[in-house]
Amino acid sequence: MFFRKPLNQLRYPVEGGRAVIEIKVKTFHHLFDQRDPAPFRDKDLDEDAAEYILMCAQEISSERVGKLRIFYDEETGVDNVEAVRVGVRSYFELQYQLGSKKLGAIFSIGFKSLLIGLVLLTMAVLTLIYLETSNGQFLSLFLQQNLLLLGWVAMWKPINVFLYDWWPIVDILKIYRRLSEVPIEVIHLRS
Repeated sequence: MFFRKPLNQLRYPVEGGRAVIEIKVKTFHHLFDQRDPAPFRDKDLDEDAAEYILMCAQEISSERVGKLRIFYDEETGVDNVEAVRVGVRSYFELQYQLGSKKLGAIFSIGFKSLLIGLVLLTMAVLTLIYLETSNGQFLSLFLQQNLLLLGWVAMWKPINVFLYDWWPIVDILKIYRRLSEVPIEVIHLRS
């Protein structure tokens, strides 16, 4: 981000010069996806909870997130506090790993597209050089222009990948990495 609000102008509490993302749930079961049968440490976060935490981290920026604070209301969750910490960290670590694989796949596609594009562009240019000897006949000019256009269109995908497609993924990876490392504070509301 080119312009970031000072931390004191954001809607998040600040501790130690970093923002704290706070989320309140009635029970820990509201924090995790109930369709996932795995124990807390291996569960996916609830879609709404994960989206909220991610949105907050994007608004703050990854390097300015200092802590994730989870408030819960129900008594039954007291024994699961450490499992919740591990589960939340595991979820964001998994998202980081999946995003890294996606970034690798995008670069793989980019390199393959670049190879194909360069081959087509080279063939087009070589064919253009050969066709230039035909003294400007209509068919020759038509083929020259279309081959050149085909060569440059073939270069569009790798140019798009290497200039634009990977930036958003790197930004989200920074956030996932940070969220997998921040301290997680779990507070019972009735304590």
